Amino acid sequence: MRSCLLTALAMFFLSPLFSPAHAWVRGTQPFPQGEATVVLHRFCQGRECVRTVPPWPDLIQDAIDEWNQAGANFTFHTRPVRPGDDPCNLPGEVAIISVDPDTLCPGDGPLLDVHGPAGRTEYRLGGARVYIKDRPIPGPPTREDGIALTLLHELGHVVGLSHPDQYGQNVNAVMNSTNYFYRLQPDDIEGIQALYGRQDSSVGVLENPAEQSYQSGIGVLSGWVCEASGPLTVRFDNGDPLPVLYGNERADTRDTCGHADTGFVALMNWSLLSAGVHTAVVYDDGKEFSRNTFTVVSPGVEFLAGVTGSGTITLSNGQEADIVWSEARQGFVARAFTDPPRCHG
Repeated sequence: MRSCLLTALAMFFLSPLFSPAHAWVRGTQPFPQGEATVVLHRFCQGRECVRTVPPWPDLIQDAIDEWNQAGANFTFHTRPVRPGDDPCNLPGEVAIISVDPDTLCPGDGPLLDVHGPAGRTEYRLGGARVYIKDRPIPGPPTREDGIALTLLHELGHVVGLSHPDQYGQNVNAVMNSTNYFYRLQPDDIEGIQALYGRQDSSVGVLENPAEQSYQSGIGVLSGWVCEASGPLTVRFDNGDPLPVLYGNERADTRDTCGHADTGFVALMNWSLLSAGVHTAVVYDDGKEFSRNTFTVVSPGVEFLAGVTGSGTITLSNGQEADIVWSEARQGFVARAFTDPPRCHG
């Protein structure tokens, strides 16, 4: 990982006492309350943001989801950028800052001059600032791959983990100072669980609708829980409980839960909720274990029938998609994709 050596040294001097079982775990937690809010876009200092496919918010969310599913008593929340946000002054929150050339907030140390994405985490104002130097990196096939693994690594620093290989541990880990892992490894998971404690097996995650997301048409409510002790239900805005099907295959939770039949799902017509902001709360045998706030976008009726429509949209990668209205899904679906035109000399 092209993360700055100075980060590890700073962590060492700030917190010299490490758990004997996990040499890369800080002796104190940067977020003792077990949660932190990440601003879901990155700030580009004095320049136009470099476009990526998938876009930066998606890359950040993927890294957040990895840490949120590590089975520890720690949760990253997210919020969108607000007008007037100053990445150098977001008390209690985590700002993602893209730097190239180096433009850091006052008082923050430098990044190493390396060829490829480099990261640095600074703890400030009860929160943190994560710097990503956005450059191609040798090894990962694409710039996005390099950014993705750098984000995953630096968010590990945010929760309080350091570099195991620089403290004498020979392990495979995202948190090594050099790595090409895109998913958390068992030692990363063991590290965050050692720092914040392991979740009760009944605790799980509501993944969809995601926090601060937009929902419309026919979709699903979904997530996972290791061991449901009773029936799963969901309530929207403290309404009546609705049943949720439990036991779907989720191979990505096997390391955390010890088995894969952990998924839950419910088919939803989001227009049954009024247009606007709502909160979904999921319960296991009447005990809340996860909630998200989201926004419903609706045509104003529960089921829009007898209409047709089509059009073309341009994606950020230059592709065009022909879309057509699907009454069954109550939304537009792609009918065809067209690659962007190429110039020929």
